[in-house]
Amino acid sequence: WKRPNADNENPLLARDVTRRDIELQELASYWHEAAIAGANSPGASIAYYSFDLRGFHFRGERPWVLRWEMLSGTVSFRGKTIVELGCNMGLLAINVHFAGASSVIAVDHSRSILDVATKVARLLGAPVDFRLVDFDRDENWETTLGDGDLVSALSLTYWLSDKDRLWRYLARFPEVIFEGHEPSDEIEERFSSLGYSYTRLGISERARIVFHATRNA
Repeated sequence: WKRPNADNENPLLARDVTRRDIELQELASYWHEAAIAGANSPGASIAYYSFDLRGFHFRGERPWVLRWEMLSGTVSFRGKTIVELGCNMGLLAINVHFAGASSVIAVDHSRSILDVATKVARLLGAPVDFRLVDFDRDENWETTLGDGDLVSALSLTYWLSDKDRLWRYLARFPEVIFEGHEPSDEIEERFSSLGYSYTRLGISERARIVFHATRNA
């Protein structure tokens, strides 16, 4: 992490620190934990998301602000029960809480990155229910997670052996937010076959389309 335009400055190491400074130090340590957790691009020792808070920039592969602006500009989370699949550092789960979600479950298969996500959520004051799930190996994880109003699966299917199983779970929700590695026409065919209408929210910085789908009445 660093302060923008001040590469040689480290004001958090000053002797007289405030509670806010201490919180930023804690957040910096969590970003370091995320960087070494192995829950990012193979071989990349960097956190999955970059994040800005109170004038400080925490380095990551993908700028979180672009992701959130794309989603929050179109999708309403207020009053909804949310399930995030493949949550990584938990930033989506944390933000939908503050956007008015009634409850949030966030899931990942990596215990180390879930530990980071739990710490970040606690520091920022978001009561997210984090759960450890292996989508290919765990039995009955669908029943354990249950249903809700909206489910997200962002950049997840590439890492799964049984993609059909995941899609069957997504189909239990009235709303789906989805970013996949598959060709866009394949994703659109999936949504249509499951009885959803969909819109393209935009293109991610990885040149992949992000979809918002709603079940047809």
